[in-house]
Amino acid sequence: MPIGQTRRYAVVRAPLEELKAIGHHLDGSVTDVVLAASTSGLRRLLLSRGDGLPSRGLRALVPISRRDASDRSTLGNLLSFLFVDLPVGEPLAETRLRKITAAT
Repeated sequence: MPIGQTRRYAVVRAPLEELKAIGHHLDGSVTDVVLAASTSGLRRLLLSRGDGLPSRGLRALVPISRRDASDRSTLGNLLSFLFVDLPVGEPLAETRLRKITAAT
């Protein structure tokens, strides 16, 4: 599908406790679980379009908080960014999550 003016997006809601439980079970964070779910969606999209799956994955720029517990009452944001390769070529969802957890 060529790039054009039409844009669509979807929202998926999931209970935070469920995301935490999945991350805890597989030694990852909530962010890792969300990135893995996003990777699964991107994988399905690419496959549905007949596009090839890049062997190196897709690169995402992920914002991360640099605050620790002692900074919680401080105003303003303290952010940094992390490049993460999303393994869209990996067929197994659990392996995708483990690769993302290792990268983050």
